[in-house]
Amino acid sequence: MGPVASANRRQLIERGAFVALVGIAVLGVVGAALVALYINRIADSAAALKHSEPLPDYVGRPSSATAPDGTSAMNVLVAVTDNGGLQAVVVANLSASRRNLTLIAVPAALRLAAGEEHTLASSFAADPMLTARAVERLTGSRVDHLIQVDLAGFADVVDVVGGVQLDGQELDGAAAVAAVRDSDQPSTAAAALLRATLVSAEPSLGMPALAVPVDAIRAASHCTRIDAGLTSEVIAQTLMASSVRASEIRIWPLTTVVDGDAVVPEVGALGILTAALAEPNLTATAAYGAAAFLPR
Repeated sequence: MGPVASANRRQLIERGAFVALVGIAVLGVVGAALVALYINRIADSAAALKHSEPLPDYVGRPSSATAPDGTSAMNVLVAVTDNGGLQAVVVANLSASRRNLTLIAVPAALRLAAGEEHTLASSFAADPMLTARAVERLTGSRVDHLIQVDLAGFADVVDVVGGVQLDGQELDGAAAVAAVRDSDQPSTAAAALLRATLVSAEPSLGMPALAVPVDAIRAASHCTRIDAGLTSEVIAQTLMASSVRASEIRIWPLTTVVDGDAVVPEVGALGILTAALAEPNLTATAAYGAAAFLPR
């Protein structure tokens, strides 16, 4: 092959590589735009959910766990109710890196302090905002948002995503809700149900786990109430920054012992959890590996 032919061949290869790079870039931009549009649809749909008052500030309220780059972890208190009462408490901890989500299961029957009569459930009956404050006081960590979920209505959300897999069984909405009701650890069971719902939703999207289908959000509209601080903008920004995968979400149950008609934390269990939540990336702590587990 002569010098001219070799030069032409190099030009063709270089031109082809350039066109391929441009094509990849265009596809990336288009893909990002489509993701942004879809996430905006999710955020707009979430805006249609029922709202409660925003979580109030107060003297002594804990600060967010903040990383050196200025990003902070986010804690969302999920209060699962059934027949009007608090059935389960799940603190969804989204790491400052936005790569990891941990579901911390706290019993609704947990006493607010040693020797105190009141529990998380009784505080919720008085005012859900008191429950958020109680969780802040117990864990020493800020609760950024509050989501209230009616367990019976959540069955429709499960059905919209095609059912869930719990403990090796494929369950529809009614059966999944019954599993939480029948569990002797309802907060851990509720956390497992929330995780399983995200796992079922994720394959149809090919997107981070927090981006649940719009139809599922619509189904949740009659069983979910979010605080007014969880705006469409906050939801969209969180989804865009998140790279959580549902299959990697772990559950951290607060271990407790029975104390009369309530429960109290096992010795040292609450201190370990509090120390881990003080870190911007909880999953990087030694305690995480020992306490958090992947459901079957």
